[in-house]
Amino acid sequence: MNKKGISGVITAVLMILLVISAIGVLWVVINSFVTNNTSEIGSATACLSTQLTVLDNLVDTGTTVSVRRDGGSDDLSQIYVYVDDVIVSELPSTIRVGEVDQITVSALSAGQRVSVAAVIGAQTCGKSNEVIVGP
Repeated sequence: MNKKGISGVITAVLMILLVISAIGVLWVVINSFVTNNTSEIGSATACLSTQLTVLDNLVDTGTTVSVRRDGGSDDLSQIYVYVDDVIVSELPSTIRVGEVDQITVSALSAGQRVSVAAVIGAQTCGKSNEVIVGP
């Protein structure tokens, strides 16, 4: 009988190459997933320690909002100013812990709610305390 087929050695080599290829594809998928998610965890952790406070004694019906940084060591990319839960200003910020920053906002009216949020990298942190603009 004259049987033709793939020898055992060639079959073994093909199986090994197939397994190596599968491991390579799996590594690329897992590596990109882990790399992307760990960078987000770092920003989220930085947000936990970063605290901004709107000073209620310095908010009036003018155009200035005073913000104090009470915590966090990471550099801020920006500060978002919210009036009645709408972002009205996005400002670059270099405010350090313990410093007060004066932020100019378009005319504020009595009764409006003002708050701020820090931005670290691409991560927007939670909003600060809310202060109601006085008369």
